[in-house]
Amino acid sequence: KMGRLDGKVVVVTGANSGVGEAACKLFAKEGAKVVLAARRVDKLENVKNEIEKEGGIAHAGDMLPPLIEVGASRSRILPNPVSTS
Repeated sequence: KMGRLDGKVVVVTGANSGVGEAACKLFAKEGAKVVLAARRVDKLENVKNEIEKEGGIAHAGDMLPPLIEVGASRSRILPNPVSTS
């Protein structure tokens, strides 16, 4: 059975708990490759492991290599980056 998000990449911030964690798990169940981002990396690994245990694909930690690996580009994720300098 195909999920509604098969072939898609989803980046979730605040992925280590609460709504962000729940969203990651739901997106993965629907077939998305999930890139997890949060301030507490240790908890991110727990969420990543739970997703993978259920058969999903998840990446956590240094965000640039996973984005390249799944074929996404920073310009597609942030089409109009804002300079803070």
